[in-house]
Amino acid sequence: MPEKTPHLADLSVRAVLEGLNKCAFTAREYLEALLQRHDKAEPVVRAFVWINRSRARNEADAADLRRACNQANGTLDGLPVGIKDVFDTAGMPTECGSPAFAGNVPTGDAAAITALRNAGAWVLGKTVTAELAYFFPGPTTNPWDATRTPGGSSMGSAAAIAAGLVPLAIGTQTNGSVIRPAAFCGVVGFKPTLGRISIEGCLPFSPSNDQGGLFARDVDGVARGAAAWAGEPDARLVPAPEAATGATPRLAAVRTGDWDGLDQSSRDATEASVESLRRAGAAIDWVDCPPVVDALLPVHRTIMSREGADTLAHIRATQDHVLSSTLREYLDEGARVSDEALTDARQARRTAVTAFAAWIHAYDAIITPAAVGEAPTPETTGDPRCQTRWQSVGAPVLCLPCARGPLGLPLAIQVIGPHGADARLLRAATWIEARLPHPGRPPLPKHSG
Repeated sequence: MPEKTPHLADLSVRAVLEGLNKCAFTAREYLEALLQRHDKAEPVVRAFVWINRSRARNEADAADLRRACNQANGTLDGLPVGIKDVFDTAGMPTECGSPAFAGNVPTGDAAAITALRNAGAWVLGKTVTAELAYFFPGPTTNPWDATRTPGGSSMGSAAAIAAGLVPLAIGTQTNGSVIRPAAFCGVVGFKPTLGRISIEGCLPFSPSNDQGGLFARDVDGVARGAAAWAGEPDARLVPAPEAATGATPRLAAVRTGDWDGLDQSSRDATEASVESLRRAGAAIDWVDCPPVVDALLPVHRTIMSREGADTLAHIRATQDHVLSSTLREYLDEGARVSDEALTDARQARRTAVTAFAAWIHAYDAIITPAAVGEAPTPETTGDPRCQTRWQSVGAPVLCLPCARGPLGLPLAIQVIGPHGADARLLRAATWIEARLPHPGRPPLPKHSG
């Protein structure tokens, strides 16, 4: 069961910022609450690969001093953030989950870090990534059950939010690396439209597919983080409070070609969510996915594997021996993709993007399952098939927890919007969020040491 007594570490992004602005607590007091939670949960969850408490306390004290001098800096002033360990962070290790980057300490920040700092946020620590942001898992466990994976590759960021170790965290997605771990950990994950937020200074894998994303406890939290990352005024992306009770969004639901292969629990949770929204007043129908979009899984694999093989060729040439067999086999597959096959796959994707845009324009959002089922055991980060189509077309996607499965682990839906309509998607997701049950929070891990 979740903790009965509210704890500072369990506050949403909005609640933290409001508490700081109203002097209900200081940034230092908030940080100490997070560090207290770290002491209890982190030895089991292992969400962070690097954290420096002295540096963190200095950052919190600096935020308090700014407020005392009426010099608060930006929309996220004083907010600590977890950073997936594939983003360059000046003076902090960026090792990308691989011995190939052991000891790497960048001298400059990635664009995401610069944007967040400009909004007043600061880096609490680096979160665990799967090896080179691909598939071979890191040490992080699922806060709901340490014998289960938190998903990947942004595993540490999702687990850190679920365990209450940080209020906002960022990650990347090349296939399903934001949405899947958000679903497995029972938190909100958001991947904006392709190109809306910069990933300059982030480890590349498949450049035409790589995107950034965010994790928080609610839609408002990821929207505030995305607005800061994009360098946009909050009003453009952060839904107004009345979005939860305002006009009913135009919604539809879709069963893709993978529907019959999903766990029954995932299908049931999605159908129950659709019925709940219909009862709440949404005119929501089940619609067919365009065939060229539904057929994108092998297309995406062709492009991602070939681009990965090209991008990581220098690492293979010099440090192949430190890579996992899982990654080497995938890159070998990509190296066998011919230029002609790559060209054909890219054309198929362009056709699918056009078909997707024509299909979804009538809706604010499409609803579909976020993952195959509950989190599997930790030798894998889970099957990305539910996320691949929407990643491949570059659409904005948000993961909303909606239920628990037969093992008591979270289940979630994906809410997908039209290209460039991130604000519309976030408003729709706010309305949906207010009408769906939430799986709650995981119990704090029991640690004997």
